[in-house]
Amino acid sequence: MKEELMFAGILLLSQASPGPDQAFVTRSTLAYGLGAGVMAALGIGTGIVAHAALACTVGASVFHSFLGVGLFCAASCWMLYLA
Repeated sequence: MKEELMFAGILLLSQASPGPDQAFVTRSTLAYGLGAGVMAALGIGTGIVAHAALACTVGASVFHSFLGVGLFCAASCWMLYLA
């Protein structure tokens, strides 16, 4: 439970900061009106919630399996190779 709350907090912080999502919503609002901006924001928010739910459920179950440990080691080696 603690890991899921930390993950949710990190997602909240990343979405509260300015970035491409904010630029897209602002551009949509200015170009097509308030309705388009609201729809863009709702679409982005829905995608974030779906991604977070998927990561907290399927990702957590895969990470705690033997396959997850193997993927974690392979990803670590890849990052070391890239560095």
